[in-house]
Amino acid sequence: MIRVNVKEIEAKLEQLNPIKASGKITKVVGTVVEAIGIKAAIGDICEIFAKDRKVKAEVIGFNNSHIILMPFEGTEGILPESKIVHLRKQATVGVSDYILGRVIDGLGQPLDGKGEIEAEKEYLLYGNPSNPLNRIPIDEPIDVGVRAINGLITIGKGQRMGIFAGSGVGKTTLLGMMVRNARADVKVVALIGERGREVRDFIERHVRDAIDTTVLVVATSDQSPLIRMRGAFVATAIAEYFKDKGMDVLLIMDSVTRFA
Repeated sequence: MIRVNVKEIEAKLEQLNPIKASGKITKVVGTVVEAIGIKAAIGDICEIFAKDRKVKAEVIGFNNSHIILMPFEGTEGILPESKIVHLRKQATVGVSDYILGRVIDGLGQPLDGKGEIEAEKEYLLYGNPSNPLNRIPIDEPIDVGVRAINGLITIGKGQRMGIFAGSGVGKTTLLGMMVRNARADVKVVALIGERGREVRDFIERHVRDAIDTTVLVVATSDQSPLIRMRGAFVATAIAEYFKDKGMDVLLIMDSVTRFA
């Protein structure tokens, strides 16, 4: 007997766009691109045919019949009247259990050289918030692996906590202790706006012993603002995927300040 998940198939069909209308670029100012000739909504993904590469961009606004986009990887190589096509309706990230132990970027692409990640389904990056009446009350503590926090400022499952301190006093080291020692099924770590050398140092010093149950989303300071912002939503979507499977998930972001 073959079981078919109709809702999942319908969701994938919604993302398909068999007829691709094309338009052209009319204006580029800084990191913002303006185009005409295609219809797209806020949050949709388009592809620009630049001089020697293809550039993905997200729709962030519109002006009359012109759409305004921000490319993920800069505007270099985009020419006047470059071709642009509409790829899909909404920004998503591919998720599956195979993403555990991997390091990905703000687009969901692997950075660790271990090959492509097989996705079982697509999760929306900008989903609707949950109904507050459906939220489970916070009445059970979580062991974050740091006795001082467990004993003095106990954290409950489902709670949000901010760590505020000056530079160089050990915020990242504390987060690393949580990644290694917290009693959670999955840890999702978003490194947003960090310097490249700090990312490698964090992985080698704090995550290596817990890599099998950890997903790292990396958007460094030298990448575009859109990639850095998107990285935070990618990490959240991955955490929601494992949460929906009934697993305890610890989501850590370093840092929310840079994201904001």
